[in-house]
Amino acid sequence: MDIDQFLNKEFKDGDDLIVVDHLKKAFGSNVVLKDINLKVKKSQNLVVLGKSGIGKSVLIKCIVGLYSITAGRAFVLDEEVSTLEEDEINTLRKRIGYLFQGGALYDSMTVRENLAFPVRRTLFSKQPDEVEAMVVDVLKSVGLESSIDKVPSELSGGMKKRVGLARTLILKPDIILYDEPTTGLDPVTGQEISELMLSIKDEYDTTSITITHDMKCARMTANHIMVLRDGVVSAQGSYDELSQSDDEEIRAYFT
Repeated sequence: MDIDQFLNKEFKDGDDLIVVDHLKKAFGSNVVLKDINLKVKKSQNLVVLGKSGIGKSVLIKCIVGLYSITAGRAFVLDEEVSTLEEDEINTLRKRIGYLFQGGALYDSMTVRENLAFPVRRTLFSKQPDEVEAMVVDVLKSVGLESSIDKVPSELSGGMKKRVGLARTLILKPDIILYDEPTTGLDPVTGQEISELMLSIKDEYDTTSITITHDMKCARMTANHIMVLRDGVVSAQGSYDELSQSDDEEIRAYFT
């Protein structure tokens, strides 16, 4: 990978930003993902559905290189993830945002410090006033600029999700991977997060994969849905198409 060339590479609508080809992931004798094939094009919002423990989160962790792939291939932004060296993986992740299910904020840091951390770790040339401007700007995007000096224990669940989103956005990623973005939130706050995901797509022109059990979130945010079952993709299509599936188990997700 030519790092400078990669960081400046541009993609246009219709380009495949993520391609997964016959991916298999096993933990010892436990085969979680048997044969996964998918493509995510620029500006697409893919939602992945499936029963708990079926391997949805494992899939996106393979895509971002947090888990090694047992067999098959995964390409992200034209780079084959399993062939990259550690420094190349870290470079790739500069263009990928990952919203962890629990938010993964540092409890001992303020909101400002939580957001500044990934900037200082990856953009070494940034001056303190530049970092501060980036923090303030991204907090405005999620409506939390007044919480800049709070620590996570002073935030509600919805606010923590917003800060997690802000930290994901601060490096202006091309791709965002959302792992259960509305889990643990009340319906009103969950809807607010779903609406925020849509506004982020419009403002930052992001491409995303969302893992969720929240069908309201799926309906609001997805322009394509994929259902995992028994380690393979058992169905895919739009929300309306899958809600009318001949397969009773697929249709049950949408009732």
